[in-house]
Parts: sequence; structure tokens; C-alpha cells
Amino acid sequence: MNVRASLTVFTLLVAAAASVPLLSASAAVQAPAPAVELEEHMQTLQAGSKGLEKALEKKELEKALGLVIEMQKAAHEAKLGTPVKAGEVTDAKDKAKFMTGYRLKLIELERGLLDVEAALVEGKADEAKKAYDAKVKPVKKAGHDTYKD
Repeated sequence: MNVRASLTVFTLLVAAAASVPLLSASAAVQAPAPAVELEEHMQTLQAGSKGLEKALEKKELEKALGLVIEMQKAAHEAKLGTPVKAGEVTDAKDKAKFMTGYRLKLIELERGLLDVEAALVEGKADEAKKAYDAKVKPVKKAGHDTYKD
């Protein structure tokens, strides 16, 4: 191998090694969303719920699909947030348990929304409505009862 080729290989190896810390940093767990962002995500979920119910009643599948996707995005982002009510929990172990429950509840909501989406993609409006009523509405109520101030 000539000097120029060796230098090129060395440069590529240095560049690759330098990028490893950047990759590790980007893979780190995201910091919790600020309260303002969390409120925006929750408002998106609330507005989406109202619109989705109407769209499902009218069997407007495309509209319902768009709404359910927006709700999924909002739920996905909201699960990284910290509800205001968490500030009332002073014991570290209790707070960790509270936050774990909060995140799991939003994961459950995401699963319900995915079931609604799957039914919509298959063109099954009645199944989408059933999934919404059975898997999304109860999770929303339970989440509000426990985590909303």
C-alpha cells in the first residue's frame, strides 16, 4: 500500500472513531419534555379524541386515520414528559413508581391507537370504533384519574 492510500485509510479510521461518541450521545435516553410541551401533546390528544370519535361515527376513514396518527405522535412524545401531579410526590421511590405508571399508561394508549389504526387501514370502520371504545377511552379515563391534576 502506498503512502497516499495509507493516509486515506488512517483518515477514515480517525473519522469513524471520532463519530462513535456522537452516535452514543444520540442514542441516549431523551430528557423529559418540559411541562409546556407536555400540555401541547395532551391538547393534541384531547382534540384528536373529539375529532376521531366524530370521524368514526361518520365512517370517515381517511380523516380518522390522519387523526389517529397525530394522536400516536402526541402520545409517543407525551410519555417522555412529567405530569404536573408528579411534583406532589416527594418520596423518590414513590415518584419513580408514579412516573413508571404514567409512562406505561401512555404506552397502553399507543397500543390502543395502533389497534384503531390497523382497523382503519383495513377499511373496517366498525372494528376501529370498537377498538377506540374498548382500548382508548378507558385508558384515557384511567390516565386522567391517576395522572392529571
